[in-house]
Amino acid sequence: MSPIPPSHFYGLEPPLVVLSDLHLGHPASFIRDPAEVMPLLGSAKTAIFNGDTFEQLHFGRRDRAKQMLRRLMELCSDRGVQPILLSGNHDPMASSLHYLDLFDGKVLLTHGDILHEAVAPWSREAPAVLGERKRLLKTRPFEAELDDQTLLHKQSEMVAALYDHDVAQGLAAQGYMIGKFLAKPWRVFIALHYWSRAVHYARVFVQRYRPAARLFLFGHTHRPGVWSQKDLTVVNTGSFCPLSHPLVIHLDDQRAVVHRARFDRHVYHLGDELHRVIFR
Repeated sequence: MSPIPPSHFYGLEPPLVVLSDLHLGHPASFIRDPAEVMPLLGSAKTAIFNGDTFEQLHFGRRDRAKQMLRRLMELCSDRGVQPILLSGNHDPMASSLHYLDLFDGKVLLTHGDILHEAVAPWSREAPAVLGERKRLLKTRPFEAELDDQTLLHKQSEMVAALYDHDVAQGLAAQGYMIGKFLAKPWRVFIALHYWSRAVHYARVFVQRYRPAARLFLFGHTHRPGVWSQKDLTVVNTGSFCPLSHPLVIHLDDQRAVVHRARFDRHVYHLGDELHRVIFR
């Protein structure tokens, strides 16, 4: 079991808000202007963007994605909110932070791409990612520590840039995103199987690396939900993309509150409370 790095406790002023999978710059993302998500921050002092915040690998989208990311950072600064980026599989170089331990280890969050060695087994680049992983493992000894495994995943994910392609924007892109699954139904079955196993993968991950955690937050699969069992609550924050909807987590050292995000009058607002975890 990896020790919890003390540095991961410092520099984050509560209350905190956690969002993931904004996919800024992706043609199918629902977000056209980062200002749309600002009301979700509420009174937070720190905003944690838990991976796939922007499209970093795909060359045709990178310029727009970087512009939108810059605007997101500026909007946070204007509100007096400290933004913290964690890496995802669409933005593996966005940050040197790939996971966070919060509140004396009660909370663990990571994007979720590390839960499976193929990263996104339903994706067209999954075989290439697995091949790159095997190639990298031949050059180094296998290490079981969390930092080593995370680095291996991030390096494997870089081959996804080879699958760059341009599609239309807006509704056309959202329709394309759905249609490409319907055209290859085996990918739907792979995705559904992964969804059915994702919470199990999450629990195994926490038990292996952070068995004392009370709350585990991840995104990646775009399947939002809250699952509580015994002394661990698992939350997937969904996404701002088709076939999904986002969840928002507000937390401090006493509690974590999970809300739906609802879109109204061109911006997102905090919706119904779905779940609450009290830290004791």
